[in-house]
Amino acid sequence: MIFKARAEGKGQNPAEGRAVAQAVADAAAEIAKQLSTVVALRGQVLLPPAYAILPAIRGEDRDQLYDRTVRISLDMTDGLKVGSEVVILQRGKPIASGRVVEVDYGSSLIALTQIQPGAQIRSGDEVRVTFLPQLAPQLPLPLQREKDFLRASHDFGWAVLIAGIAAAFIAE
Repeated sequence: MIFKARAEGKGQNPAEGRAVAQAVADAAAEIAKQLSTVVALRGQVLLPPAYAILPAIRGEDRDQLYDRTVRISLDMTDGLKVGSEVVILQRGKPIASGRVVEVDYGSSLIALTQIQPGAQIRSGDEVRVTFLPQLAPQLPLPLQREKDFLRASHDFGWAVLIAGIAAAFIAE
């Protein structure tokens, strides 16, 4: 298992040790929180490996192609985040590992980063989370969609207002 934590200690003089002690205590608390969460995060492979294309979230981004992905049973309600790392097990032995690239309701998409030679991932294989980031690099898919919808409805409202003003000037 890999646990990573970022902590900051504040004090007047870093040499006095109070700031360092606070940073160490915060890091230890974060690692303990990760450990308790990670131990409980176990799921299974829902769909065997395939390729996936994730559409760009912002206009300046490009669509992302992943050549080896699996869909797993863990989701955003379980606390899984984009950037989390998982291992896939068969009969208790690791056969593959990967990184979470999409989190949704009911399932998540894993981009495989390593597969043991000759291993075949099957539906029902066990999945364990080995790393859970403190902060997700992006919102879960349902929240991204909601944010995009709110932005589009806001832009549409402005477009209707401008069109109404233009129509009023043309009518005069």
